[in-house]
Amino acid sequence: MNSNCGVSKSPKLEEDELQVQQLPSVFRMRGLCSSPLWKTEKFQSDMNKLVANYENILKEFQVVYESETGWSKNETPTGSWCIYPIINQGDLVEENASMCPQTLETILSLKSLMNLNVFGNATFSVVNPKTSITDHYGPTNIRIRCHLGLIIPNKCNLRVAGEVVRWKKGDVLLFDDSYKHSVHYEGEGDGIRAILMVDLWHPDISDSERNSIDYLFSQGNNID
Repeated sequence: MNSNCGVSKSPKLEEDELQVQQLPSVFRMRGLCSSPLWKTEKFQSDMNKLVANYENILKEFQVVYESETGWSKNETPTGSWCIYPIINQGDLVEENASMCPQTLETILSLKSLMNLNVFGNATFSVVNPKTSITDHYGPTNIRIRCHLGLIIPNKCNLRVAGEVVRWKKGDVLLFDDSYKHSVHYEGEGDGIRAILMVDLWHPDISDSERNSIDYLFSQGNNID
């Protein structure tokens, strides 16, 4: 692990342990700074935009949540986890996006946004009480996953590479989802946990490398 990445590292985990915890299931790009949790400095302008637009994003979330259309349910061993995709694997979900135009405008304004290949997503994500999302790994280490806290109850947390972190309403949490991670919501009467999730390019990847990855992993290309 590069000690000059300027990222947040768990004091509980040694470098060898972290490497074992990171298992991207589809594509690994070598030579990138690597850490489960990231600070916002390398994405500061994008994070400022998300935080500044929190109120508008929350209002649009509340509208689409009440509509009950456009939502997909993910499998969980207990409870319920639903998503409202705005960008799904690099494709704009036009019907959903039309319901939250200010959110879409903010997302598309992010300089680090990954939205032209199958690894790029932007979605509202809702977890209900008594839900467990078991340990899993994201498909690649070329992205940093961003969560903007919208509705954050007690007793709901994210575990990344063995470290427990919690969302904050109106604030941003950044992590590398190619590390083992899970979500646990032990509350019962505290309502939903809601976030806006956006995938961002890893800051070590150059513009030319981004273009190549977009070409190789676009929806239109099948790579065997």
